[in-house]
Amino acid sequence: MRKGRTGLAAALAVTSTAVALAGGELDRVCPSNCRADDAKATSAEATRLDAGEVFEALVARYRGLADYHESTQLTQITRRPGASEQRQETRLECDIRSDDLVVTTPGEQVRQGLGLALPLRSSEAMEEFRRRYELWLVPHMTLRFCDEPLADFREGVEEGFTPCLAERIVRNKRSMVHLKLRSGDGLSAVCEAEFDFYINVESMLIERIEGIEHLPDGSDLITTLEITPRATAATVS
Repeated sequence: MRKGRTGLAAALAVTSTAVALAGGELDRVCPSNCRADDAKATSAEATRLDAGEVFEALVARYRGLADYHESTQLTQITRRPGASEQRQETRLECDIRSDDLVVTTPGEQVRQGLGLALPLRSSEAMEEFRRRYELWLVPHMTLRFCDEPLADFREGVEEGFTPCLAERIVRNKRSMVHLKLRSGDGLSAVCEAEFDFYINVESMLIERIEGIEHLPDGSDLITTLEITPRATAATVS
C-alpha cells in the first residue's frame, strides 16, 4: 500500500521541480517581449499531473488506512428551477476500524451521549443499506471500501467516473493537489456529475470535496465536504 503513496509523492516532487523552473527561471527562458499568456500556459502545464496515477495512488493511500478518524462538515444544497434553494448541513464523525466503516450522524451522537444506543439485530439487507447510505454521506470512503471506486463512487450515477484533471495548486496559502472526477468518459462537454478533491500533499488525505449532480427531475444537488483528520492514520503493511 505504501507504494502508491510513494508514487504520488515522487510525482509531486517532479512537478514541484518543474514549477520552480517554470516560475523562478521564467525571466531567463522567456524574453522580455514574451507574451504574458505564454508564461501562464507554461506554468499551467508544469503544475499538471497524471490524473489516473494520482487517483490510483489515492486509492492505495486510503486502502492502507487501518485505524483512522475524521470529522466532516457536510453541506448539501438543492436547486430547482422556480423554487427556493434548500440547504442542509450535517456534522459527521467518520471512523475506519480495521476493515469496518463507522459514520456517526448527529442523531446517533445524541443517543449515544444519553446512553440510548441499543444493540439491534441487523439483517444482511440492512447492513448493505447502511453501508450504501454511509458511502453516500462520505463518498471518498469508496476508495477504501469499494472494489471499483470509480464505478461505485456515487449512488445513482450508473456510468461511473473518470479522473480527468490533476494539478498542483496553492489553496489558502497551502500546497495541495486538485483532482477532478467527471461522470462517463470524462470527455463530454455535459456530464451527469462531477467531483473535485483537494488533497493535502503532506498527509495524502482528502481535506475538501466539492460536487455537483444534475438530477433526473431537473434539479441540481451541490455537495461540499470539509474534512478534518483527527488522528494520524496508521498504514497497513
